Parts: sequence; C-alpha cells; structure tokens
Amino acid sequence: MSKTMELGYWRYRGLAHPLRFVLQYLGVPYTEKNYFLPEGGVTKETWAGGERAKIRATYPPGLPFPNVPYLVDGDLHVSESKAIMRYIARTYGPQLLGTTPLIQVRVDMLESFLYDFWYMEFAHRVYENTPDAIAQFNAVHPEKLGHISRYVGDNTWAAGSELTVVDFWLCEFLEHLTIYDVNLLAPFPNLQRLRDNFQQLPAIAAYRKSGDFIQTPCYSPRANLKL
Repeated sequence: MSKTMELGYWRYRGLAHPLRFVLQYLGVPYTEKNYFLPEGGVTKETWAGGERAKIRATYPPGLPFPNVPYLVDGDLHVSESKAIMRYIARTYGPQLLGTTPLIQVRVDMLESFLYDFWYMEFAHRVYENTPDAIAQFNAVHPEKLGHISRYVGDNTWAAGSELTVVDFWLCEFLEHLTIYDVNLLAPFPNLQRLRDNFQQLPAIAAYRKSGDFIQTPCYSPRANLKL
C-alpha cells in the first residue's frame, strides 16, 4: 500500500524476527521503529504499574490492539504477529500461505502447535528460569520436538515441498533452541537440516550478514535467562 511500511518492535528478536525475515525474503522495503525499556530496566510491578502504559502511549494511533509488533502500511495499521505475517504474505507473497489446501492446513496445524510450544512453554522457561520452569520444559521438549520432527519428516520444508510462512516461525524457534542448548536438536537431524537450509536462502543469508541483523538478545531484558 505504501512505498515503505513501518515495523515496530523492541530491539531484540522475539516475535518480530520471523516478520523481519519474511520482509527480507520478499524484498519488501520497510523501516523499523525500535522501542526500549527505561534505563535501569523494570520489574513486574513497575511494568504493570505504569511503564507499559507509558511506552504504549508512544505507539502510532490507529492500532486496533495497541501492542508490538505492529505494522503500518499506509492507512492500514496491523497488530498481532500472526496477523502481520499473514498480511505480508497475502499482499506480497501469497505462495507462502501454501498453494494447495493440504499444504495450507499443514501450515495452520504446525503454526498453532509451534506457537503454544514456543510461547507457553519455552518462553516460560526463559522468563521464569526457576527450577520448576526448567523441570517443566525438560519434561515436554523431547516429546514435542519429536512431534515436529515426525511432522516434517523428509519434506524439503515444514509443510511439504514449498517454503511457507510456518518455516519462518519454526526456523526462528529452532535457532533459539540452538542458542539455548547447542545439543538440543541433536536427536532431530531433519530439523537441523531445515534450519540450515532456511539460513542459506540467499536473501536470508544476506540479511544475517548485514548490520541490521540481531543475533542476540532473543528475548526481553525482563527475561531471567539471557539468550
């Protein structure tokens, strides 16, 4: 819609990195507006007690759900990361949504499973970093990674023979897991292959070598485990 859209997010990887990757892959011009926590950081109490509201007050007006990441494309204001991903794909690369009903439903299933695993279980382990959170993650990750590995199987990409939006989510998550524990994916060579093939896509490889790429941190400074 506009010549240059704006992506807003914190200056770390988080939920925005798959969006950065897809914009780079599709060659879509964009600028990025980064947000930062106050110097000295915040606690749960100060975040809930007013710091979050102060930062939200600086977001562009017109966001239906004021949050980051957000995307502004002309008069269109989009929030919620999965909605942003789908908007980018529908507008600039519809093939990434899957070209057959079978691939489309495989994308949807894996995306839902992955999102729960990533942001309800791994992120809980990272942000809490308590013995209970560690034990909970250790109890579930072999089974859940096994599910994903069997789902991918010998496919070239996560949902089949085509690169789709779910590869951008999955490969980012797999990199987080590798940063967390370099041996965590050792039992799943097909997931390692998928991650490596994604990183070797020309547009992705070029972005990773650029000064705009964020290697770390993966999560907010509020996380108790620093990745």
